[in-house]
Amino acid sequence: GHTNWVTGVCAFVGGDGRTRLATASADGSVRVWDLAQPDVALVVLTGHTNWVNGVCAFVGGDGRTRLATASYDETVRVWDLAQPDVAPLVLTGHTGAVTGVCAFVGGDGRTRLATASYDESVRVWDPAQPDQQPLVLTGHTGAVTGVCAFVGGDGRTRLATASADGSVRVWDPGQPDQQPLVLTGHTNWVIGVCAFVDGDSQARLATTCGDGTVRVWDPQRGTEVCGLRLGSRALAVQPAGRPGAIVVAVDSWWAVLEFEAST
Repeated sequence: GHTNWVTGVCAFVGGDGRTRLATASADGSVRVWDLAQPDVALVVLTGHTNWVNGVCAFVGGDGRTRLATASYDETVRVWDLAQPDVAPLVLTGHTGAVTGVCAFVGGDGRTRLATASYDESVRVWDPAQPDQQPLVLTGHTGAVTGVCAFVGGDGRTRLATASADGSVRVWDPGQPDQQPLVLTGHTNWVIGVCAFVDGDSQARLATTCGDGTVRVWDPQRGTEVCGLRLGSRALAVQPAGRPGAIVVAVDSWWAVLEFEAST
């Protein structure tokens, strides 16, 4: 169905209890698929004027599923899948391509969206209050290429960001004036970041880089747990659905990597 590269994918449960996939594409569209009927997209969402770089799903305060999409057109759009013909909410403010988006629940129980951008910033939005100015997190000295959320050992939500400046930063959006934890060691653009748990249920971060490495970090201590050189560009990383495992995409192939629990 897509007519150009697929740049992102997320899974979610529809209102009928069936699993759906949402895909983002360089063709400027987002498509929603039913895995039981994969031949034709259920919904095609258009409106972005450039590549769509990322997509995530979340449940709004009304119990309806929304999709948030990030684009090279410098906008974030929020779509109500129960009303796909209704124009999406458009969040503006970034001054460069928006490279990633993730949803998380804030300390007040409300859903927030975190977005990463080539403008070297991360922004945190309340999609239920779109007129409210977003929280802006700055400090990276290169394009921010990815963002993910996780819950720390203290029960507080953190954001992890990857950047072309070669670093990963860990932010507490509930304490925005606090300096982020900076993780260094990569020697090129950090392209992807994801959070997962190890066999001891400890939060870990995995990062991929143009230097051909995958690194695993302890975001509480700010230390590298382990690393692996793959000999080629490591492009993307996601949790593999079980403790201690991640899926890494590397140029034209992918692999599942498993890590032993910490001692």
